Amino acid sequence: MEIDKEAEDAWLFRFAIESENDCKLERKKADQLMDFITEWAENNGCQIGGGYRAPEKDEFDPDKLFDED
Repeated sequence: MEIDKEAEDAWLFRFAIESENDCKLERKKADQLMDFITEWAENNGCQIGGGYRAPEKDEFDPDKLFDED
């Protein structure tokens, strides 16, 4: 039997979201994204675990979370 290398039992995501215009992101926007992800998972027969939080100060340089394009 050939194993599908594009299929796994689970996929782990770890990412950050930062405003492009140096404005603070409201928690409401993070809530909306989490709701979207949860709904997508449920609609595709998947389960989701984990969540999100604001980063700790020592986890990133608050002025440069992402490099400039």
